[in-house]
Amino acid sequence: MRRSTTQPRRACGRQVHPQRAFCSQPALGLIVPGFAQIAWGQGHRGSVFLLTFISALSTSLFSWGSLLGWGLFGLALVTHLVASLDVLHQRSFPVFPRVTALAATSVATILFMYLPIAAVLELFAFPAQSEHSTSAGYLVNRLAYEDAEPRAGDWIWLRLSPTGAARAGLVVGVAGQEVEWTGRGWKVDGRDIALQAGPFPYYPQGWRFQVPDRHVLIGPELDATRIEQMAPLVIVSRDQIVGRAWARYYPFWDRCLL
Repeated sequence: MRRSTTQPRRACGRQVHPQRAFCSQPALGLIVPGFAQIAWGQGHRGSVFLLTFISALSTSLFSWGSLLGWGLFGLALVTHLVASLDVLHQRSFPVFPRVTALAATSVATILFMYLPIAAVLELFAFPAQSEHSTSAGYLVNRLAYEDAEPRAGDWIWLRLSPTGAARAGLVVGVAGQEVEWTGRGWKVDGRDIALQAGPFPYYPQGWRFQVPDRHVLIGPELDATRIEQMAPLVIVSRDQIVGRAWARYYPFWDRCLL
């Protein structure tokens, strides 16, 4: 009876038993690109997958809302698919034909990972761009006011009419608050608010009203120092509010949390 002469083989300088050679970390390797390759001793290949994926995904989130962000998000997806196919190729080949492996990996990755991520971003970081001359871009939480009311100081994204231009606005008064124009400035419940009237010569000497139920009073979209682009105060119904604008992403040099 002949004894087996099979010798343990080496993988990248490390001795690996032939029956254990690619038996660890395949599932995690399908979730984290490059992880399985690094665990199998293929450090260079795994690092390329992992660093490319992390760079593309992080940069796409940083530039979310722009064409560059979408392109880098697609690059992260492609990198993920290639890394997953490489895991399947080393783990299961030739059990799965290449076309079957490609189709199954693509559907599973997109359906169970990237579609949920895209859905979360669509709901909580929807990229919206003002249709006014300002062209400012905002990230909008579309579920912010499902179970809550806007508060003074919130930036909201709204559409005044179904065919009108969408825009952002700063909430300066909420339902039940008393708003007063003194001839020199605005007051809400007796407190001065930092808004200028703008170039509107028809303002009366005095004016007082109360914000109706299910309505808010919004101010201009831009900083009050840019009077030429300011809009007057507007009373907006809750039905016209799309969500809360929690960050400005465009222009790039004006990026900030709101």
